[in-house]
Amino acid sequence: MTINTGQPAHPRQAVAVNPTLLTAILCVCGIGVVSQLYIPIPLIGFISERYGVTGDQAALAGSLFGFPYAAAFLFFGPWSDQVGRRFVLVLGFSLLAISSLLVAFAPGFSTMLLARAVQGFCAASFSPVALAYVADATEAKARAMSVALLTTSLFLAGILGQVYASAMALHFGWEALFATTTVFYVAAALIIRFALPAITPSGGASSFRKIYAAIPGLLTQRRLLAVYLVSFLVLLGFVAFYSGLGPYLSQRFGVAPTEMIWVRAAGLPAMFAAIVVGRLLPRLGGPFFLMAGLIVAAIGFALAAVPGPLAWTVCASVVFVLGTSLMIPSMMFRINELAATGRGAAAALYTLTLFAGASVGVLIGQWAVPMGFTGFSLFMAVLYLAGLIGFRWLNGGREH
Repeated sequence: MTINTGQPAHPRQAVAVNPTLLTAILCVCGIGVVSQLYIPIPLIGFISERYGVTGDQAALAGSLFGFPYAAAFLFFGPWSDQVGRRFVLVLGFSLLAISSLLVAFAPGFSTMLLARAVQGFCAASFSPVALAYVADATEAKARAMSVALLTTSLFLAGILGQVYASAMALHFGWEALFATTTVFYVAAALIIRFALPAITPSGGASSFRKIYAAIPGLLTQRRLLAVYLVSFLVLLGFVAFYSGLGPYLSQRFGVAPTEMIWVRAAGLPAMFAAIVVGRLLPRLGGPFFLMAGLIVAAIGFALAAVPGPLAWTVCASVVFVLGTSLMIPSMMFRINELAATGRGAAAALYTLTLFAGASVGVLIGQWAVPMGFTGFSLFMAVLYLAGLIGFRWLNGGREH
């Protein structure tokens, strides 16, 4: 769900690394990092109660993580080209451990929000660097599968983070959640430092100057803008849907917080469709799956808008997640097709729009309460269909 630069921008060094071990370590680490973006979704009520703030204010714990997280991709990717992948990963996890402790023990709401913003900036040190690390350290045959698994794990964090946050908050308190992630990040820093080799690309082809200089030209390419439009909508809708789903199920069906965990987990099987899509992309193309994903996700929202039993709403959530799964691997595939030059800058803009959308989604999800979940879901369905029209227009219609 983040930067995938395709072929490595630098000559890959010969390193002794087991691709299976490398992928396993980075997948687990990626889930632990990216889940921080989604952790506040089931915690809004707990944060409101802890600090005596409204739900809209509590939702800032997600947005003020997401915006620095999105923007910092433009920094950490090229910086790792200069100082080395492993150094940035170890430093990032060390800073994440410190910032997580600050969140856990923040004495006031403003302090907690500031700590979340710092946490978001530090978390951006993982995804672009980890994917570049895979590109540098593995052979072409193993690289494709490693990147696919790593990307899927980052997507899985969307639901796994919510499930873990719900369980921890219910049994130990939400402060304990951030304390446990501190332990995880310390362990991750140590494992990466001592289990993985140092990778320092030569040349500096993805320098800050080159990435930033390429951005204005990329923003004039209509087909790239079409992909960025979809990337903004994907996580906006995903985060907004789950932000609004919890209060709705609690009010309409009396779903207890312990039962909500299983409702959130119901979408997990649909996420593995991303792996199948990855295999079919070369044959059917990115635009096909991007448009199909927008349609399926819009159908999921439309189904959620229809009042029905709890099982109906859960099925609607699965349909929505399936649509999202169709789009996740397709966006970076399409960017790699379109950005033959300036690929690093194009990927950086992709992650910026992707996670900026997630940050906005936290706030939009709060509309579900005053609007009613039916009105909210219909609004989101229309928004996705408008995105489909915008994509087709910017992409120049149907491709052959």
